Amino acid sequence: MYGSWDVVSLLLERGADVTLRNEKNVGPLTHSCLSGNAAAVTKILSIPGSESCFSEEGKVYSSTLDQNLILSPLKASVISGEIDVVTLLLNRGVSLEPELKEPHVQPQDYTYMNLQLITLQDLCCYLSLPKVYETLSPNTISGKKQVFSFKYAVNNVHDHDDSRSLEMLELLFNSNISEPKNKILKVVEKTNVLHDLAKFGMAKSLNFVLDNLASDDGQGEIQIDQLCASKSWTPLMYFMNYKKFKKEPILIEVVKKFKKLNSNFRFEDKFKRSLATMAKRNMKSLGNDVVEFVDEEVATAAATSTTISTKDEEFRLPGALP
Repeated sequence: MYGSWDVVSLLLERGADVTLRNEKNVGPLTHSCLSGNAAAVTKILSIPGSESCFSEEGKVYSSTLDQNLILSPLKASVISGEIDVVTLLLNRGVSLEPELKEPHVQPQDYTYMNLQLITLQDLCCYLSLPKVYETLSPNTISGKKQVFSFKYAVNNVHDHDDSRSLEMLELLFNSNISEPKNKILKVVEKTNVLHDLAKFGMAKSLNFVLDNLASDDGQGEIQIDQLCASKSWTPLMYFMNYKKFKKEPILIEVVKKFKKLNSNFRFEDKFKRSLATMAKRNMKSLGNDVVEFVDEEVATAAATSTTISTKDEEFRLPGALP
C-alpha cells in the first residue's frame, strides 16, 4: 500500500523536499528505512542536505512489532532487518551516539518495552537478527551490554523462533563477554532466561544454554530452582508443561541437563502438581522416555529427601523455597 518506488522516484525527480516531516516528526527517510527500501534510501541520501534527516526521531507504526514506536532512521532500519539499509546509513556516517543518549535501562515489561531506552544491539537481540547485530557491533558494544542483551535474545517475544534465537545465542556466546556466564541468569520480573526458553518450548536454544552453563568452569553448578518464587514455576516445570513439542531426542537431553545442573525434581507448585504429573499429562508431546526419566527422578528425590541449597543469595528471589 505504501512505498511504491515509482511514486517515490517521481516525487524526488520533481524536487520533493526530503527534509519535511509530518506532525509526528517523521520524514521519508525513516519510513523508507522501516520498510527496508534500499533503493529509496539510496536516492534520498543522494540529495544534498539529506544528512539533516539522520537526527529526526518521531512516532511511526511498526508492523513488525505491531506497535507505535519512537524511531530514528537507524533504529527503523534495524527493525526492518535489511542489512543493506543499515549499511547505507552507517557508511554515510550516521552515529550510534544519538541512540545512546538515554541510560541503558532494563525494561520491566518485554512485551511493551520502550525502545527509546535500549541500544541498537539489544534491539537486534530482541528480534533475533544476528546478521544485523554483526553489522552494528564494531561501532559500540561492551561486555556488560552483551550480558543484558542475552535476556532479549532468549525472550524473543516477537515470534519465539527457536532456530533464530539459537543463532543469536551462539553469536553472543562466541563474542568476548567479560562477565561470568552465569550472570545471564539475572532475574528480571521474577524470571530468568531459562524460564523464558522453557515457557516457549525453545528446546534447541535451551539445550545450548544448559550446555554452556555446565561447561563454564564450574560456574554452572548452581541450584536452578533457587530462581523460582514459591508461587511460580521452575524452568523445568514450564518445560514439562509445554504442549506443542514434537517427540524429539533433544527433549530427553534437555531434561537430563537440568538434572545435571541440580534442578529440583521434587518441586511441587501451590496446587501440588509435580514434575511427574506434568510430564504424564503431556506424554504425547514429550515421549515415554522423558516421562519415565522424570518419574524415576521424582521418586528418587522424594526417597532421599533432597533439599535445595541456599548458599548463593545472588540467585535467590524473595519468597524462594528454602
